[in-house]
Amino acid sequence: MSLFQNIIVIILLIFAAGFLSLTEIALAGARKVKLKILAESGEIRAQKVLDLQEQSADFFAASQIGLNAIAILGGILGEGAFRPYFVEFVARFYTGPWLETIGFALSFTLVTSLFILFADLMPKRLAMNAPEKISIRVIEPIQILHNFSPEILAQFDLTDNFGDTSTEGRICAAEFDEFWLVTVYTPNSKGDLGRLAIRQNWDKAFLEFIKQLEKQKPVVFCGDMNVAHQE
Repeated sequence: MSLFQNIIVIILLIFAAGFLSLTEIALAGARKVKLKILAESGEIRAQKVLDLQEQSADFFAASQIGLNAIAILGGILGEGAFRPYFVEFVARFYTGPWLETIGFALSFTLVTSLFILFADLMPKRLAMNAPEKISIRVIEPIQILHNFSPEILAQFDLTDNFGDTSTEGRICAAEFDEFWLVTVYTPNSKGDLGRLAIRQNWDKAFLEFIKQLEKQKPVVFCGDMNVAHQE
């Protein structure tokens, strides 16, 4: 990629990391008392924030993975994009054996400083100033459900001698303005269909999960349905 393309990608990565940092601090710092007042006054998003706070472990784990991945990718792109220019600049004054190392150190320092300032310090400071206001604004883009609700787990028997299919099967549902996007890994029935009965229960639970979401807005779902038991 050209220098311009690398800069654009790095800016996008900084924006994405900044959004995750902003969201983390806002959700963690939003006070439940204020959120409950907002929810009782009719602010639906405030209730969604409260619901996410009750089961926030998955979100924070995913957020940390995302932040680390973005930081690593940003470092790789930044080093490749800026190092040659720093080397060329430093070569005007120094041409010794440490030239490449100095170029790497300067490019690393530049990219790291940009991420620390714009993807960490500034978003977190902003989130700490108004956590409730920001949390209800960012809850829609990051509204994610993992696996079945307690009501569905109580309704269907999803455990057999091989284990708990509600933890073996994995569901991730992301809410967008006009629809839900659901991706799923379905527990298999084994080659001899020894788990067919429990698998059919899981299918019913998943269908109920989709129907509950469909009451809110249309659902698009995809994933590994595990239906080829004779492959």
